[in-house]
Amino acid sequence: MVTKYQLFIDLIAAKARAAELERISDCMRSLAETEFNNRRGGLKSLWTGTASQEFVETGAALATRIKTQADRLRTEAQTIRRIAQRTYDTEMKALEMANQRTYH
Repeated sequence: MVTKYQLFIDLIAAKARAAELERISDCMRSLAETEFNNRRGGLKSLWTGTASQEFVETGAALATRIKTQADRLRTEAQTIRRIAQRTYDTEMKALEMANQRTYH
């Protein structure tokens, strides 16, 4: 049988994993926004023509895809947190019911 302590540890571990996903999501978003804009500005001043414009547009599309993936990671983190909390609450109720059960 699972103990209250183990349920709590599992909940904390799931929340820690969700927080790590959010941290990764934040890093991805920051890189897509900040780094891309910094590089694009420098590139435009050094390279002109249609090839440079296509390269910048491709980079913008990549930055958008990275931001989309970052948003998905954040959503997954929220889902992990929600499921972990629901599982914890349900398991705690089941444990309480099992402890209150009497046999005649």
